[in-house]
Amino acid sequence: MAKTSQATAFDYTKGMFIHETVGKDGGKLTLQGIQLNIPKDALEDDKEIRLGLVWGQEHRPALSGTQAMLSPIVVCEPHRLRFKKPVTLTIPHCAVEIKSDWNVKLLTSDTMVIQGVQWRPLTIADYESRIINDHNIKIELKHFTLYTVLGESAEEKCAAKSVRLVAFAPPLSPGRMFKMRVYCLNNYKEEMSMIRETERDLGGMRLDAATPVLFHDNGENLCLQLTNISDGWKSESGITQEMEFETVWHALTPSCTYVLQPKEPTITRILCEILAHQKGNDAKTQKITVAEEVTDRQSIVPGITTPPGTFSVFPFDLRLALIKLLDPPHPIGGKDWHLVASKMGMDYATILWHESRTSAASPTEQLLREWEQQNRTMKDFHKLMVELERLDVASEMEKFMTLQGSNA
Repeated sequence: MAKTSQATAFDYTKGMFIHETVGKDGGKLTLQGIQLNIPKDALEDDKEIRLGLVWGQEHRPALSGTQAMLSPIVVCEPHRLRFKKPVTLTIPHCAVEIKSDWNVKLLTSDTMVIQGVQWRPLTIADYESRIINDHNIKIELKHFTLYTVLGESAEEKCAAKSVRLVAFAPPLSPGRMFKMRVYCLNNYKEEMSMIRETERDLGGMRLDAATPVLFHDNGENLCLQLTNISDGWKSESGITQEMEFETVWHALTPSCTYVLQPKEPTITRILCEILAHQKGNDAKTQKITVAEEVTDRQSIVPGITTPPGTFSVFPFDLRLALIKLLDPPHPIGGKDWHLVASKMGMDYATILWHESRTSAASPTEQLLREWEQQNRTMKDFHKLMVELERLDVASEMEKFMTLQGSNA
């Protein structure tokens, strides 16, 4: 057995947590499609219950070449907390025909998330019962720790899992290269459903709705092809790119980047398509459509000026203050922009994209823009900061709200 590492501070940029005080009356916590139901009389005293998901490489289980990652890595805390009655944890999965085509393995850990996770199979000593459904697995737990779901093709089956492709790019700027990044993610249901992906307005950051692809256990790569590029653009990164089989099967969030160069500085729009299929399944091609044009919205990242009137709720000085407070990782519970994004309903794909751009754009600024597009007020944001126990942020906002009075 591998030696357990010493406890270290958890990097909250690699996870997302919510917490709630639950007592004898029970309670329910929900995060990104994960649900934790604590029944009445399961606890004798009030406890702070934490539900989270983590995506750091150091938290992932070691996988064989044939094993697929089918669910998020879920954290239930306090670690090893036991209950008088079983509690129900519902974990979404992305397996297709899970009951007939897959051999499913549930894993748990005897160590905490900060101790160097040691995965092992979930045994009857850990749970009362489990129910495998088409889109989720429900487990009646006896105690808290970490959980995830793996799978392999059943005998004489070529199992498939549902993944999705999500494309992002910064706003189109005249005379500048247009860089599109395409991520491949497990396609969970519930909070990560494609309907929410389609409806969410990201202010030009997401290029199209998430595109579902069935990915089979055939050892073949996922192929992407850039096509139907509008006049005035040329690709500097080739036309065809591939995501290796194992990176998709193991849910390592593979990505590829297309860089397009304008032939003239006056070009203000771009149209193109990205076709995707797995080798061996060429007939099952999916399409991402990109249609972007120049807008006058800019970032307040140093060196770039935001045009007057772009923001209507958060004054310029307040935005800068919020960026300084919420952009850096928070040492307690990840109470920075990550948790704000989760509370706003953003899913893993969106948060991951924001995280990938932190060197070029402020994630807090983008959240504030989205907040305004949802027609929410400064008072609503202040209430959320109090809820998240970010009283330093709330205090900073109160200075501006006092100045603005009833118009805040």
